[in-house]
Amino acid sequence: MKINRILFIIITVFLCSACTANYNLDISDEGYKEKITIKATSQSENELFEKVEEPIYVGSEINNIDPTKKIEGTEYYDSNLTLKDGLSNLTYSHNFKRNKFSKSYAPNTAYETFIFRKYDHDLDGYDDYTMITTTETLYYFENNPELEEIIVNIKNHYKVISSNADYVKGRTYTWHITKDNIKAVNMVYDESETTDKGKITDNYTIAYFLIIIPLLLLFYISYKKFKKYSESKNKIPD
Repeated sequence: MKINRILFIIITVFLCSACTANYNLDISDEGYKEKITIKATSQSENELFEKVEEPIYVGSEINNIDPTKKIEGTEYYDSNLTLKDGLSNLTYSHNFKRNKFSKSYAPNTAYETFIFRKYDHDLDGYDDYTMITTTETLYYFENNPELEEIIVNIKNHYKVISSNADYVKGRTYTWHITKDNIKAVNMVYDESETTDKGKITDNYTIAYFLIIIPLLLLFYISYKKFKKYSESKNKIPD
């Protein structure tokens, strides 16, 4: 049975009209960087926003008496409530290690089923592909009829084998979910291959211009000065 308090979107802004939410996940060798943003769409909604302390891991003890206060021993998302262009922005973020992401509170409480695991795609005895997949049952719209849309962005620095994203821009895969078009999120990728090879080359190019060329220029100037000094010293007086 799912927890009644389904994440912070439902609790913090359940009175808002036309609220939007963005779920962003950045996947790389550095881990899984998760950031959720809830945005007001009009200034009249600003006073309805309240920062609720949300646990990082599913199954954690929840403070139902006062959700704005933390429970000792429970780990929480880093949260921040700010104004951007005069509108409230409520953000929650956390950087997960790979072996911890399957317990992330956000996707586990958003969908009926959330699966994150490696599997053996070619039956050679090695788990080589990684999958992220959910069911189509999304609780946000059921519990919060005023929520208009959820944008899911997954930026993946590994080679993506397949996905059902609505559109792709560079490394970022995006799902546009509305109450009239609820969909599952599916992605399969290969962690043995990265799409950052060009970035590494670019870094070497930058290093070349910032370090190698100035050193060569310094050597050239020193050489010219030494040559000029040698010529003046060996010059025969008239």
